[in-house]
Amino acid sequence: EISEPFHLRKHQELAIENWIKNDYRGIVEHATGSGKTITGIYAIKHFFEEVGGTNAIIIVPSIILQSQWLKEINEHLTNVDIHRVGGKRGRDRWEKNVISYTSKARSGKKQIVLGLRQSVCSKNFYEKIQHSEHLMVLVDEVHTMGASQSRYFLEKTHPKYRLGLSATYERANDFLGTKRILDYFCEPIEPEYGLAEAISDKRLVQYDYFIHRVSLNAEEEELWIEQSKEISREWAKYKADKKKKPMPRKLKQLLIRRSEISKKAKNKIKEAIKIILDNYNSETKQRWLVYCQDINQLEELRKEISKANIVCSKYYAEIDDDTKKDTLKDFYKNGGILLSIKCLDEGVDIPAADHALIIASSSNKREYIQRRGRVLRIDKDNFFKRAKIFDLITIAHNTSDKYIKSLVSVELTRASEFAENARNHSTAMFDIKELFLRFEIEEKKSIYVEDNDIEYEEDKDE
Repeated sequence: EISEPFHLRKHQELAIENWIKNDYRGIVEHATGSGKTITGIYAIKHFFEEVGGTNAIIIVPSIILQSQWLKEINEHLTNVDIHRVGGKRGRDRWEKNVISYTSKARSGKKQIVLGLRQSVCSKNFYEKIQHSEHLMVLVDEVHTMGASQSRYFLEKTHPKYRLGLSATYERANDFLGTKRILDYFCEPIEPEYGLAEAISDKRLVQYDYFIHRVSLNAEEEELWIEQSKEISREWAKYKADKKKKPMPRKLKQLLIRRSEISKKAKNKIKEAIKIILDNYNSETKQRWLVYCQDINQLEELRKEISKANIVCSKYYAEIDDDTKKDTLKDFYKNGGILLSIKCLDEGVDIPAADHALIIASSSNKREYIQRRGRVLRIDKDNFFKRAKIFDLITIAHNTSDKYIKSLVSVELTRASEFAENARNHSTAMFDIKELFLRFEIEEKKSIYVEDNDIEYEEDKDE
């Protein structure tokens, strides 16, 4: 069987060309599903074959991404030794080998370290890296490198050849973290390649978008307003300080605590069950990703789904790796409903998923962009795939309070962005505009702002 020769797409070729022109520095900021991993691998291939480099360090934020990179590297690069660092590869298995992993091999064979950020950014690793013209560093989901525990890796390593990959590299309310990323990798590389381009080029599938309104109850409304007032006072102190510094921990915790009022609104489970009962069809092997806030919400939803005699699976960080692998395998084969929390967000390739139900969504732009991207990936086994996204929009009975308006404005900003490239754009925007009018929010002012946005990378279990 003769396979077709592999060719990069135009946006991938241009990104690599411009990375070379930029003296081998830059960030590829392309949409989810646009082939960033392949772009990165062919940048390494150029470094090995044209520049004469022999070693590369690839940094990823999670074990599942590490596995995906391993598969792609084996498909596109030959005669390369791959050394996994982190995850099941405990420190005792790699710590003594960092020097040999990053040294120019005498045999001329190329070496790639494929490591988890938590491990590669530890002192036990970065202090032993062998620096020279033979080494390249590539980071997937490069925004994670702005987290404080990655700081010393960026300060202590200094290869000439550097490349970052991310759909959205900027870190909200983290000026210093974003600056560290730009100082190390430089600015994003042309061309821009967003969702509209990816759908037009058939790199992502078309989708329909549906909003479902969920109102806070009286107790939740009161709590939202009360906590918003405290946040407002702390924001005033933070902004009054002219020094550029990280968001105070107290303010960050207040924002996290308040956001859970919206994400875990009591009426959300009832609305989620209604959506599933009205739209889920097990006979057609639909594959639903359902995003929950935490294990408690996930378990509450699972019990309600079970009462309706519908089978569902669970996927979250605390589940062991083998169970996760088996769960995804069964999801591919048999379809069904997969209840998840945050660990499916970054880079996980689930091409068979065709429905998303977003119960809990933060204002974090990266999070909701990634979640949308999970169900828009091309499925080679289903040429006619079209995706459906059901989004629970949190509103309230109180339409006049400024803090409630702020909540609804954030929700509608996300909804407007999701609706922009949807097949049913006009219908979706009709419902969204009605809410703008009801809450007397100026549509043109409802644009993404980072004031309510929080970076969670430092809190993640890697």
